[in-house]
Amino acid sequence: MAKPNRYHPTAANARPKPLRSGLEAEQHADALVDKARDAQQAGKDAEAIQALTAALKLDPLHIAAHALQARLMAKHGKFDIAIPMMQNALLQQPDDADNAFLYARWLARAGKTRLALAAMHRCVQLRPNHDAPRRYLAGLYGTLGYEEHSQYWARKAVTSKAVAVREAKVDTKLTVLALYTQTSGSLKVNRENFGIATSEGHNNLSGLLDSDHISLIRFHVDTLDSQPELLRKLPAADVIYNSITDPERCEHALHLAQKVCDRLDLPVINEPRAVLAASREGNYARFKDNPDVILPKSVKLEGVQGDCKPFVEKAMQEHGFNYPILVRVSGYQNGKYMQKIDDLASHDLSEIDALTRKSPETLYVIQYHDVSVHDDRAPDKPLYPKYRAFLINGQLYPTHVRFGYGDWNVHMPEHKPTVKRFPWLYEWEERFFNDPAATLPKGQWETLRKAMQTVGLDYLGVDFAVTTEPGNAGKLIVFEANAAMRNFLDQLEQDIPAHTASRKAILAAHDLFVERADGDTWEYQLPPGRPNPAKTLLEQPPAALDENRHLLIRGQVTGVGYREWFWHELHMHQLQGWVRQASDDAIEAVVVGPLERIEHLKTRCEDGPIPAKVEAVEMSAWTGEAPIGTRILERVEQTEVCGDA
Repeated sequence: MAKPNRYHPTAANARPKPLRSGLEAEQHADALVDKARDAQQAGKDAEAIQALTAALKLDPLHIAAHALQARLMAKHGKFDIAIPMMQNALLQQPDDADNAFLYARWLARAGKTRLALAAMHRCVQLRPNHDAPRRYLAGLYGTLGYEEHSQYWARKAVTSKAVAVREAKVDTKLTVLALYTQTSGSLKVNRENFGIATSEGHNNLSGLLDSDHISLIRFHVDTLDSQPELLRKLPAADVIYNSITDPERCEHALHLAQKVCDRLDLPVINEPRAVLAASREGNYARFKDNPDVILPKSVKLEGVQGDCKPFVEKAMQEHGFNYPILVRVSGYQNGKYMQKIDDLASHDLSEIDALTRKSPETLYVIQYHDVSVHDDRAPDKPLYPKYRAFLINGQLYPTHVRFGYGDWNVHMPEHKPTVKRFPWLYEWEERFFNDPAATLPKGQWETLRKAMQTVGLDYLGVDFAVTTEPGNAGKLIVFEANAAMRNFLDQLEQDIPAHTASRKAILAAHDLFVERADGDTWEYQLPPGRPNPAKTLLEQPPAALDENRHLLIRGQVTGVGYREWFWHELHMHQLQGWVRQASDDAIEAVVVGPLERIEHLKTRCEDGPIPAKVEAVEMSAWTGEAPIGTRILERVEQTEVCGDA
C-alpha cells in the first residue's frame, strides 16, 4: 500500500520538491517518527519525545511528528505546548478529523472555549453525519451561555443518534432502558474530562449502575417528535428507568417518555406522570395539611420577563407572604438563581433580572423558614444543617449532611470550609448515617418516610432540616423532594462514612431494578469513589497482626476541635481507637491497626487541625483493653493516669 502524502493533497502552493539532501533528511525524519510510535506503544514516552524532537530538527514541518508530540504533551498535561504543535499539524493537514477533535478538546481544557467552539465547527464539517461533534457544539455553546445555539445543536445531535447502547463489560445480568432528554436541560462541557454534562433535567443514577453486569440503553425521547418510528426499533430491555426528573423544565419530554412507557410492556421505575406530579406546586398541595412536615408555601410565576420585582411584589400581596422570602428561577439546582429577600424594595435582583431579560422565565416565590442552630463550639454565627436522604422502594437511606456557617444557602462550597473549621461536625454526620431516627426529633424519621411515600416515586431524594423558628420548632421542613437529586458515591473519598452511606443507597437502587425485572441479585460492582489522599500507605497489604499504640499529643490542642479532627483521621486511616482530653494542654488516644498506618497517623498529628499548635507527639505501646470502633470519650478525671503505657 502506498504511503499517504504527508502534506495536504489539495494545497495549491505545496512546497517545492526538496533537493536530494532534503529528501534524505525527510526519510530520516519519517524513520524517527516510526521509532517514536513504537516507543509510545511500549510506554516509553520520554524515548518517544526524544525521537520526535530529533525528527523536527530534520524536518520542522513534519506533520506526523507535530501531531504525535502534541498528543504526548497533552497526555502529561502540557497543553500550552500541545496546542500550538497540533495547530502546526492542522494548518498543513486541515482535513484530519481526529486531530481536529483533539485540538478542540485541548482548547476547551485550557479554558479557550471560543477557540474550541471554532475548532469543533470544523469537526462537524469534516464529519457531518456524526452526532458527537454536534453534542460538543451544544455543550460549548451552553458553556458560553448561548442557550438557543446550544438547544439547536442538541436537537441536531439527538436526531442523528437517538439510541446509544453500553454493553455490560463482563456479562449481562440485566438490561435497562434509560429515558433521557437532550433538548430540555442546559448542556455544558466539563473542562477536566471534556465530558458533556446536563446541568438540569436528570439525576446520575444510571451512571452509578453496575457496568460490569448491566447493559444500558440510552434513549433520547426528544426524537419521537420527528421520528416516532424509533419506538418500534428499540432494543429489548428488562426494565425502564425514567431518568428525566425535572417536571417544569422537562414537561414535554416527560409526556414523550410516558408514551414510551405506555407503549412498551415493561416494568417502569419513576413513572413519568409521577415525576410530573412531583413539581414544587404539586408537593406543596400534597403536604400543606401535614401537621409535622412543612413544605414552604410556594407560588409559581410563569412568563416573567424583564424586571421581576413587580411580579414578586404582587405575589407577596396576593398570597400573604411574610419576610424573609426566597425567589428562585425554575429548572436550576444547587441554589443557582435563588436569593433570600428581607426587604424587596432595597434588594438587588439584577442577577435574576439579567436572565429574565433574555427570555421569559418561570419564578417561584417561597416562604423562608429558619433552621439555624447555635452551638458554643461555633461562635459568632449560627450553623445551618441540611440533610439528604433517598427514598428507594419505600425505604429511606441517609446519604449526607451539609453545613453552612452563617449562610442559609447550604451547598458543597459552603460545607467544605465549615467542616474544616469545625471537625466535630463529622461526628454529627456519622450519627445521622448510623441512627437517623435518633438524630432527628422523636418519630420524625418515620414521619418523613411516610410523607415521601405519598409522592409516588420509586426513587427520589429529599433535602430537609429541622425548623427552629417559634411556633414550628421541631417540625421537619422539606426544601426539595424530587427525582433530580444526585448521589455522590463516585465523587466521595473511599471508605469515609459518607461514602459508605451513599453506597448503601446505590445498593438498594440495584435491588430495586432487579426486583422490578423479576431477576436474581448478584454481587454488584459499584463505582469505587475517589482515592483517599491520606491513605497512600493504606494501599499496601495490612500487617499480619494489628498493633496497639497510645498517643499523647501536647500543646494548644484543647478547645480547637482536635478530638473531632482525630476521630475523622481514624476513619481516613481505617483504624480503630478512642480519643479524649487528658488535661488542659494534652489529648490522649489509643489506636489499633497496622503499625504503618498508625505511624502515618502520628505524623499527621504533628500538625492537627488548623487552629491547633502541637508541641510534641509521644507514642508508646498500649497494654490495656484494645478499643473496638471509633469513639470520642469524655475528659479523663484528674485522678486518673493518662494512658496505660
